[in-house]
Amino acid sequence: MDLKLPGYLSLNDDIADNWRLWRQQFENYLIATETSQKSDAIRIAMLLSYIGPESLERYNNLEFSADEDKKKFDVVVQKLDTLFKGKKRSVFARYKFWALKRTETTFDEYLSHLQTAAQHVITLQNKVIQKLVFK
Repeated sequence: MDLKLPGYLSLNDDIADNWRLWRQQFENYLIATETSQKSDAIRIAMLLSYIGPESLERYNNLEFSADEDKKKFDVVVQKLDTLFKGKKRSVFARYKFWALKRTETTFDEYLSHLQTAAQHVITLQNKVIQKLVFK
């Protein structure tokens, strides 16, 4: 089986969404390569090797409550979750949502794009309805 590793985590644009997708790809890679049951040390080393130099630098600046926490894979992932999900740019997310225009797509495809963009905009349902009806 020839699997492709996820590329480096992009710290541009929507960091929270980039992290969510990168983490999903990485977790799938661990499962597919039967590495998900390896030791915490191995999984942490893989994560920090594949995440990229910029993200590694941010990891190096994280504070852990105890030295042993740094050796637990789930704790490391939770710290990265907190770090990267906190970087959600709500103004940028709103801009992306309102800037979406329907092109040569079906209504269902357009609706799917709207729902994805609206995930980070408050009151998803209301925003999608407003966008469909008034724009």
